[in-house]
Amino acid sequence: MNWQSQLRKKIPLLLLFAGNIIICSAQALTSHNPEIGAAREKLNPAFKDFGSCIAKSELRQCMDELIKKAPDNYSQYNVAGLLFKADTAASYRLHQQAYLTQPDDEDFLLQYAIELHRRGQYEQASQLYEKYLDKHPGQVSLYTWLTDCYMNLDKTAKAMELWAKAGQPKNQSSVDAAINTIYGKSDNIAKRNAWRVDLTKGQKSIAPTLIYLDANWKLDPNNKIMEEDFLTADMDLAKQKLDSTSAAFKQLKVYIAIKRLSKENRTAMRDSVKSILKAAGLILEGKPLPDNGAIASDLVLTAITTGVLDEKVLVNTRGPEILKLAKSNKDADMLSLYTTLLAGTKGAVDPAINKMGWKEFKDERFAAAYFIGKGENNKHNDPELAQAMVDFPGSAILYWVKINCARVEGKPMKALFIELIKREFKTLGSDPNHSSTGLQSYFGYLAQQK
Repeated sequence: MNWQSQLRKKIPLLLLFAGNIIICSAQALTSHNPEIGAAREKLNPAFKDFGSCIAKSELRQCMDELIKKAPDNYSQYNVAGLLFKADTAASYRLHQQAYLTQPDDEDFLLQYAIELHRRGQYEQASQLYEKYLDKHPGQVSLYTWLTDCYMNLDKTAKAMELWAKAGQPKNQSSVDAAINTIYGKSDNIAKRNAWRVDLTKGQKSIAPTLIYLDANWKLDPNNKIMEEDFLTADMDLAKQKLDSTSAAFKQLKVYIAIKRLSKENRTAMRDSVKSILKAAGLILEGKPLPDNGAIASDLVLTAITTGVLDEKVLVNTRGPEILKLAKSNKDADMLSLYTTLLAGTKGAVDPAINKMGWKEFKDERFAAAYFIGKGENNKHNDPELAQAMVDFPGSAILYWVKINCARVEGKPMKALFIELIKREFKTLGSDPNHSSTGLQSYFGYLAQQK
């Protein structure tokens, strides 16, 4: 029996009417931290087993085994937390089950509110957040989450009041963390699992994508690590499927070897990068680039920053080759390498290249670069910009272009800032550091509108 079936059996039919329970529930909130802590302690061995399991086995099988070991609400709550970024459906159902059977528990209520929020159920989430805030006033995360909910419910004045209470300028890290709790990347484990399945079935071309994910595992928008357990398991699988003597597998080994180099001594790193690439017959002295654009880009930029390659020489001698590879393989990361090199050496990129990246590669990065490059030629009602926002409906950076045009053209801007803020909450996309600094500015501008 899989986890969905197990959970359905545990949820009584009447409890599925979650909206009514949320609205009508009037119990005073209580804390059951000792019970939650005791359940977590009991589950620690199961959590360790789960971590080992997902490194080498199929995710669903590992979840089934873990959920069997969660017989009560406190156990299910802890399992839901572990699965929050592994399987959003399982996490939701477990947090829902814990809350619906014990709605007076403040931790169950808060985590269920977060789950609802993550699913865009802003009205229900806001009701639960407000109830939690009544007992725990002054929490920056609650003010941040409620701001987003009320913006999406078009209760703008209330949202602005709560944003002011969040105090973003002095609480930026807490605000950023709260936003990332809701909208931070939550599909890496699922993607890795799917790609491992594909590789197991013989889809060899997916191996570099899988290894790149492991070697650049994002903890949040600005921090990543090498996920060593996953990397070890996936390199073993790649070795079986690609053959250890193949050029493709050798490229992966080179990539991992360079990623593992210490960056503390720049001279030593430069010498090591040069030695590894030269021995492998990659990149240097006109040797081939890795086939995968993300890996090629990482290695080339590492070689440039360590002084092994000269960026201008590389653009002049191999720029057309990189562009040709990007086009022939429809590889957006290879095209991004090309445009990065051009921007770094020539200060500009041919608009046609960025437009190709947008139109043919379906990549938001190039659409944003294209319209930013147009500068004063942009118009807030430009049909081309409108099409880009249809292609990338959640793009904050494209909406930022639109709103800047509206400002120059003297157009009404209040409704535009409201829509920009909604998008920025979900992506933090118009701030280079993916922080809430942009949001703070937008709320400031919104307050000036009539």
